[in-house]
Amino acid sequence: MPRDPFPIRVAVDARPPTNLVPRGATRDVEVRVWGQGRTKVKGVLELTGASDWTIEPRSQRFTLDSDGLPVYERFTIVVTAPDDAAVLAPQTIDATAIADKSNGDDQAQAATSITVEAVWRGDTVPLALDAGTPDSPVLEGYAPLTPEHTWDPTRGYGWLDPVPAARDRGEPDVLRRDLLFSAEVCTLRIVVPPGEHRAHLLTGDAHFQSSHTVVYVGGERVAKTDRFLEAGEFAWLTFTLDGGDSGRTVDITLDGEGHEEYWRLGALVVTEAPSGS
Repeated sequence: MPRDPFPIRVAVDARPPTNLVPRGATRDVEVRVWGQGRTKVKGVLELTGASDWTIEPRSQRFTLDSDGLPVYERFTIVVTAPDDAAVLAPQTIDATAIADKSNGDDQAQAATSITVEAVWRGDTVPLALDAGTPDSPVLEGYAPLTPEHTWDPTRGYGWLDPVPAARDRGEPDVLRRDLLFSAEVCTLRIVVPPGEHRAHLLTGDAHFQSSHTVVYVGGERVAKTDRFLEAGEFAWLTFTLDGGDSGRTVDITLDGEGHEEYWRLGALVVTEAPSGS
């Protein structure tokens, strides 16, 4: 039998491939299925993995009118993080497109991976700040932190002089698309409730390699990135904050080391210290 000049081909991709989802919240993930064949390309899109997360739908049919040309269809997948999801523990979802007809001896199929990662809900922690420009979107439940947010004791957070610059890269998601940065040493003052707390600082840049971001509290170095982060790579720095017996203001000072010597800040979350710590 002569070889079909239009063998069925499929491909699949996801936008964005990595998603941060607050506990108990949902996120829409766009999955695109590509197909090429003599006429129609029919099949099924299957999603597996992240078994503790709610993913709807896990399976759906597709029909692509190819007529010999590569065409695609968009599918919206709704992903929900469990209320008790482990924070900052990446989960992998595999999206596989499988054509109904075989291509020679092999089934035409393709797959891609989607990473979902739970983050803190802003309404369940003492402080959750999403850093960026005044026009940037803000993750639900988080408060904005821009260069315009100078120290305000009523608000409970803000910059001392000098203030940083801001950029919005437009990707990969609401929390990591925008950032504050500076080659100058800058200080963010916040109100910390009574007792011991943990601060989690997001650093990195969607488009550029990052210098070391170094964090000082009360003049003591408490955190630093362990290496330069590549473009599109992010890291959380965690350190302890002490609110004392009645709560107090704490100055978090940021500095950059190496490379272009810019520090970068994408988010700051203050949580209760684990019991027994």
